[in-house]
Amino acid sequence: GWQTNNLRAPQLKSWLTWIPHLRSDENGRATFSFKTADDTGRFVIRVEGITVEGIPFVAEEFMEVDYSREH
Repeated sequence: GWQTNNLRAPQLKSWLTWIPHLRSDENGRATFSFKTADDTGRFVIRVEGITVEGIPFVAEEFMEVDYSREH
């Protein structure tokens, strides 16, 4: 409640986004974007899925979130 009414309250979350219906193109690539929470540090982008052949897969990449003061 108090975070909703206070625009200066930090938004700290243990996860950044959830996209359950992300689909790849014919080359197996998918593009997505999202806004991060106010928490800084190193995060893992983890994609889990199942191919059209029914084979499960996992891919991970790391990203760094730094503090940036808006002007």
